[in-house]
Amino acid sequence: MNQWGKLSLKENPFDIYSYEHRMADRKEEWGRIENLLRSAFSGRGPRILLLLGDYGIGKTFILEKIYQSLSEKKAVFVVRGNVLYEKRLAIMESEPRWTKFGLDLITRIFDNIEPQKLVDVMKKVNFTKFHSKFSKIFQGIANNDDNAFNYIRGEKVPAKILQEYGIASPLSDSPIGIALFFEFLRAIKFGGYDNFLTLIDEFEYITSIGRKENNSDSKHL
Repeated sequence: MNQWGKLSLKENPFDIYSYEHRMADRKEEWGRIENLLRSAFSGRGPRILLLLGDYGIGKTFILEKIYQSLSEKKAVFVVRGNVLYEKRLAIMESEPRWTKFGLDLITRIFDNIEPQKLVDVMKKVNFTKFHSKFSKIFQGIANNDDNAFNYIRGEKVPAKILQEYGIASPLSDSPIGIALFFEFLRAIKFGGYDNFLTLIDEFEYITSIGRKENNSDSKHL
């Protein structure tokens, strides 16, 4: 008899990777989260919010509920990586092993945005008024060009295509990645989004990238 047989069950009745169930006993915490997000969205600068708690307490579940709650908001561009995704939106998969942290994080952000969502928002940008060295990349996304998507995801793009986009070099280091990301934020502002929210798992590993201080388990909003 397996462990489920003791409970008169043949197998685990719950899908452990599903978040399609109600939140229990989190009304106070949820209210605080909503207030913090409203404050962040009404501010003028970036904000970092942390969910702290022991392993398995439900931080990832809360991130998923935040995503579900805000993903339909017209003025908030929300990015949430699939927990099981190959390039999921997390600081670290298991242990520190890459050196281009900024570039890796930014390409993961783009990799976790639904392609059609990127196409739709870039189609709203008036490129006669939006000036950037990445303008042709963003226009390529609006036209659903695979090469443009490959570029922002850090994948290989032929040199000839880069020249057509007016890009001098591939997306190969953190400074270029950061510049691309900031220009992307400007572009989606032109596309009607006032706020950009990134939900990141395994944020505790940020200490493994820089100076090691505290290894407590956490999630990042």
